Amino acid sequence: MEYKIGNVPWGLAVGDLNKDGLLDVVTSDGDLPTHISVLLGSGGGLLAKAVPYESTPTPGPALLMDVDNDGLLDVITPNNHVYQADLPDRLTVLFGDGMGSFNRLTRFPSGPLPSSIHAGDFNGDGLPDFITTTTADQHDIQIHLGLPNALFTKPLTFDSGGSGRLDVADLNGDGKLDVVTTAVALNRVSVLIGKGDASFSAPTFHPTGTFSSVPKVHDLDGDGKLDIAVTSGPLVFLFGDGTGKFPKSQNCGGPTPSYGLAIADLNGDGKPDLAIVDSVVSFVMVRFHL
Repeated sequence: MEYKIGNVPWGLAVGDLNKDGLLDVVTSDGDLPTHISVLLGSGGGLLAKAVPYESTPTPGPALLMDVDNDGLLDVITPNNHVYQADLPDRLTVLFGDGMGSFNRLTRFPSGPLPSSIHAGDFNGDGLPDFITTTTADQHDIQIHLGLPNALFTKPLTFDSGGSGRLDVADLNGDGKLDVVTTAVALNRVSVLIGKGDASFSAPTFHPTGTFSSVPKVHDLDGDGKLDIAVTSGPLVFLFGDGTGKFPKSQNCGGPTPSYGLAIADLNGDGKPDLAIVDSVVSFVMVRFHL
C-alpha cells in the first residue's frame, strides 16, 4: 500500500502519537521547507491522510521521543541544511499533545550540519540522551547527554568510520547501547560497541554490497538476535550472531533510492513489517511480513 506525503521525503519514524494503541507514521519532507507529515494509524495496518506541521527548514529524519517527560511522544528533527549553508545548525522539537497534533515547538543549537538523530541512555544515568550524525564530517557522530528539565549538554564527538544515518540498540546483550551507522559511499555499515559511559569501542565494518543510506536494527528472522535492515540501495538484511557481528546478508529488493525506513508490527500479527519511503515518487510503501 502507498500513501502520498510531501516531496523529497528524507526520513520516516513510527510511534503511537495519540495513545490509541495504533502505530502512526511521521515523515520529514525535504522539498517542503518547513514541514513534517503525520499519518495517523487507523487499524489493520492502514494510515490516514498525511497532515503537515511546521518544523525546520529542510528537516532531516525525525526522531520520536518524550523530551519533556509528560508521557507523550514529541518529534525532534535536525536542520539538514547541507544545501543552505546560511541557516543555523540546530535541532527542532515539536511537542506532542497526545492527540496526534503538534502545536508548540522550540529550537536549540547542535553540532555542524546535523543529518540523522536517535535517542537512548548512553551513560546509564536514567536520563534520555540523543545522538546525531553530521554532514559536515562524514566520519563523526555526536552525543548530547540529557540533563533535568528537558535540557542537554554540548555534544561529545566520536569517529564512526563513515556516518550517514544511524540506529541504536544493544547488539551484543551486555546491557549497553551500541550504534550502527551507514557509510554512504563505501557500501557498508559501521558498528560501534558502547561501553556504558557515553564512549565506544573502535568501529567495525560490515559490507552491504550496495549504496547504503538508512540502517534499522530489529530481529528480522525471529532467532532472538538483532539484525540490521539497510536502504537505499536495494533493501539489504544483515543477520546478527548476537555478539555484535553480522556474518550473513540478503538482498531483498525495494525502491531505489529510499531515504526512510521503519520496522514495526503494523497489522498486529506479531511479525515485523516494513514501511519504506520511495524518495523518487514521494510515497510510503508498506511491506507486510509473510
